[in-house]
Amino acid sequence: MRGQGVHGRTAGAKDSTMPVSVVTDCRWRSPCRGGLALSTVDRDEINTRHQAPGDAPARGIDLGLTTFAVLRNSDGTREDIPAPKPLKDVQRALRRVNRALAQTGRVWTCVACGTVHDRDDNAAGNLLAAMVADRT
Repeated sequence: MRGQGVHGRTAGAKDSTMPVSVVTDCRWRSPCRGGLALSTVDRDEINTRHQAPGDAPARGIDLGLTTFAVLRNSDGTREDIPAPKPLKDVQRALRRVNRALAQTGRVWTCVACGTVHDRDDNAAGNLLAAMVADRT
């Protein structure tokens, strides 16, 4: 079974051209119990610009992939490999955590040992140690 498909996105209504990746040749393995399984995909015309109709609104096609790959072991068990999360989502989560650890949080408790730490006391101790080290 052979198929063709196109996916792409536009930057907005200002530009009537859109970058498109064209999949020109898909070879599918014979149907199995779970449906079709993609074997190979050949791509052509990567990073080319194709003219979209001038009155067409901006569009995007999201395949919504949740599984990057499916492995079948020799004993017949199936192992789904999840699709990698975009880097932007991970960075956003890190920024959120970083905001929670802002300078306003002066007192915190160590999760490992349960010790309560005060940022001001720690800074004062470091300054005192630096002054003593300078005098010796």
